[in-house]
Amino acid sequence: MTRAKGPDISTWQRSDSVPGEPNINLLIDDENFVIVKRGQNNRIDVDFDYWYNNIHGKVPMSDYLFGEYDHYAGPQAKWYIDQRKAKPMDFRGTLDLEPFKRWDETKQLWVSIPLPPAYNLVQWIFNFGDPYKEEFKEWPMIYINGSLAQYIKSSGHGRLNELKEWPLWLSYPGAEQVIYDNKYLGIWDKWTIWQYSWTVSGYANGVESKELDYNYFNGTNIDFEAWAKLVPPVVPPPSTIDITPELDDMWDLVASAQDDLDGINALITAIRTKTGG
Repeated sequence: MTRAKGPDISTWQRSDSVPGEPNINLLIDDENFVIVKRGQNNRIDVDFDYWYNNIHGKVPMSDYLFGEYDHYAGPQAKWYIDQRKAKPMDFRGTLDLEPFKRWDETKQLWVSIPLPPAYNLVQWIFNFGDPYKEEFKEWPMIYINGSLAQYIKSSGHGRLNELKEWPLWLSYPGAEQVIYDNKYLGIWDKWTIWQYSWTVSGYANGVESKELDYNYFNGTNIDFEAWAKLVPPVVPPPSTIDITPELDDMWDLVASAQDDLDGINALITAIRTKTGG
């Protein structure tokens, strides 16, 4: 099976740049999809508009929001929803959830932001996902690595079965079998998108960076198009009903009625003849 594939792109490509401008035709030439960073928290990614204006409509495209779990999820969800309504995408969006660092002006260094307790993290995820689903009538994808998937599973949260309905975009740049051996799927039965490499040549694929994240969809391009709802569902033709037997029965009734009418007319004529009427 040849899996559908495509890169995910963000401002990170700018910081790892090589000489030359992006080659859009090269980028979209052999891709089944492209996912770009919409923003982080409620801040637009500085390169989002560039990618949107140059790629959208040329290759199936979606986006992700890098969520900051130490800030309220609701305002981040609202910002993301408003952004997607203003500049729609071709398939569902993604909540990118991963440990991160923030620049501390006082200390003049990057400080790691600790994860909340697992239960609280799952609640935060739904505080983001519930308004998204209310607006778009489907859950977003969730982008996590194997360790975070296991952390989420340990939460014991009462809505884990619902979280399994979110398509899993799993980050693991290694052999696929390791995902299953190490139980990196967590609560999920399968991955929907797998980020299998962080080091594909960006320049060779039309992006101005040395390295590029690349992803597989868990199926063929035809499977991807169906999952992403890029093609309308096949509507079966209306069934045809053979009404010939019913018509035959109707004609028999008409003929019988005609015979009865002829008999009545003959009787009336006979009566008139005998009575002189």
